[in-house]
Amino acid sequence: MNESLSTISTFSLALAFLPAMIVIAIMYYWRAGGGTAIYATLRMLVQLLMIGYVLIYIFDADHWGVIVGVIIVMLVAASWIAVRTVESPGPTTYLSALIAVSISGVPVLALVTQVVIDVEPWFKPRYVVPLAGMIFSGSMTAISIAAERLASELKTGRSWIDARRTAFDAATVALQAALLQYCDSRSASAAPARFAPTAARQ
Repeated sequence: MNESLSTISTFSLALAFLPAMIVIAIMYYWRAGGGTAIYATLRMLVQLLMIGYVLIYIFDADHWGVIVGVIIVMLVAASWIAVRTVESPGPTTYLSALIAVSISGVPVLALVTQVVIDVEPWFKPRYVVPLAGMIFSGSMTAISIAAERLASELKTGRSWIDARRTAFDAATVALQAALLQYCDSRSASAAPARFAPTAARQ
């Protein structure tokens, strides 16, 4: 795989803030809290810089223990975020979410990195960490939707079986949306390849 990374110039990076500056200008014109938007943008910039330094350390790590530790932190964070939609979640709820995210995410991560991509070494952070984030994020979204729907249905007095069925149906909506998005992206990427031979013949 090509591991060369392009360097983004300061000018190009500043251009990325152009849309935000336009929005802030409109908010000032409408007196809709432009100062708050500037504070939020600066806070986001500081957070991204801090995350960038952490990612540099992680991506340069050459020991599997560091990457396993990062994956564990990601699993715990995803589990905690997944149950935020539940009113007064207890330790059992957090543990259930952690088990659900782990069971649904870790095998998929292993399949993608070790079989599909065949990462060498197996813990290579430049591939394992971003893929883990995407996979755990999908699991977290489905679990969050299911947990919120299950709690809401139980609160209305429905039986556990009926509430669980409704929660499962709600969670599959996220899966269907993800699959449709993937299929659409694959169709869009394949379209130029389909028309390329025709264009070449012409």
